[in-house]
Amino acid sequence: MKTVFLLFGAGSIALAGAATGCSAAAEAPAEVAVEPRDSTDFERDVAFLRGYDPDLVVLSHGDVALAASARYQGKVFTSTTGRGESQGFINYDAFAVDPPAAHINAYGGEQRLWVGPEGGTQAIFFAPGADFTSEAWQTPAAIDHEPWVLRSTDARQVSFSKRATFQNRAGVGFETEIGRTVALLPDSALAAAFGDTIAGLRGVGYVTINALTNVGAKPWAPATGTISLWLLDILPAGDSVVAILPYRDATPRTLDTTNAGYFGPTPADRLRVAEGAVLFRGDGEEVGKVGLPVAHATGRLGSIDLERGVLTVIQYDYDRRARYQGMEWRELDDPYAGDAVTSYNNGAGPAKPSFYELESIAPAAFIAPGESAFHQHTVFHFTGERAALLDAAEGLLGVDRLELVEFLAR
Repeated sequence: MKTVFLLFGAGSIALAGAATGCSAAAEAPAEVAVEPRDSTDFERDVAFLRGYDPDLVVLSHGDVALAASARYQGKVFTSTTGRGESQGFINYDAFAVDPPAAHINAYGGEQRLWVGPEGGTQAIFFAPGADFTSEAWQTPAAIDHEPWVLRSTDARQVSFSKRATFQNRAGVGFETEIGRTVALLPDSALAAAFGDTIAGLRGVGYVTINALTNVGAKPWAPATGTISLWLLDILPAGDSVVAILPYRDATPRTLDTTNAGYFGPTPADRLRVAEGAVLFRGDGEEVGKVGLPVAHATGRLGSIDLERGVLTVIQYDYDRRARYQGMEWRELDDPYAGDAVTSYNNGAGPAKPSFYELESIAPAAFIAPGESAFHQHTVFHFTGERAALLDAAEGLLGVDRLELVEFLAR
């Protein structure tokens, strides 16, 4: 299923091999600027980020804005609905680590592109023959800490690219060009998409069109394995946060709470299969992850944070006829029976910053040399009063507001 808000020119998304408008990201300066305390959260985050990436791109219309970075893997680090709040999770402590940390550099960023699968038989986060352990787990450098290329930018959109080679756990290599265009949506697009459902709320929305091109000499095929685009939104955790995964055609096997967790059974007070949507806590207090296969996908997921007064809605591509790669840290009987949409909750602790994630995964990319696979992932944040946010959550994500409040109260 495709949900398109904007039509981009071919040059915006066909990034492989593009040769115009290129610039490498600059090195971080020694001093990091911080805005005065009377500036907004968004302004302070932008000032901090510019201390490490002077070429940080800020797209805006009126008071609505987003900040994106080539130096940090084409991430959308944060956005604001215009009241000065900063929507993304940014891990300030990670930026000063030099050389890069082992395993992962958790900079944060409210919208980032990864390449999967993470685990499973065709994992690219584990070296050939490695065991599925945290000591062996390694985020590929191209999607962790290496700079990307800023291809082009104007008042409404920015494009990035990265040439990279990934190797899976079986030793198969994939030569790729990753391309990514981010465009800030006008207010009229939000109104056209959601109408009266968002009445009384402020909003920011942006679409990301993501491309994965096979620049090698061999096709990516089921027998030898492949890779896939993976979009992750990292947001601040809190006691009043619930991730909401709308579903269709539910079956007990795929939505039972004892089987839905990636890291073992999920306690009943952290996960609920409500009518029409799975509810999963985003409190940052316990590591956990849940997902839905494409048979249950609706093209939407989201979350609500009643303390901060934020409703997040994500629209993503999916294809019921396609095969999706498994991500779990174990051998898989079928490597192409994975999920299309997931949510991750990080665990609390000194080395574990408090955040949660909303994620969409593209189908396995079975493409020939020179071909590209695409995935569109669109993010909306709405801010406003509690009653209006609950009404919008019910209308846009299909979850009963009373059940949502009751789940939070447990």
